[in-house]
Amino acid sequence: MNVATKVTAVAALENDLSKIARTSADFLSSPRRLLIDGSWVGARSGRTFEVRDPSSDRVIGAVAEGASADVDLAVAAARRALDDPSGSPPDLESEKHNDAN
Repeated sequence: MNVATKVTAVAALENDLSKIARTSADFLSSPRRLLIDGSWVGARSGRTFEVRDPSSDRVIGAVAEGASADVDLAVAAARRALDDPSGSPPDLESEKHNDAN
């Protein structure tokens, strides 16, 4: 395969992000956040990382860069949710009580 053929093959694989649906473009235009305790929040550090289109290596978005402080918050929220029976669906709550007997 010569160089011209390789360039053409790479160009054919590249996604044209200008033609994506408006809702998808809107989604990609703002940094994605972390879902912690029922709320979308940025990373405690404020840091994000780039998301790249694998076919072209172009940056197509950014995501909150969660770290140990974010994990600690998420784990604490999950523990609270498990300890609070009011947030459990009825079938799970009855199973929880049946297992305790």
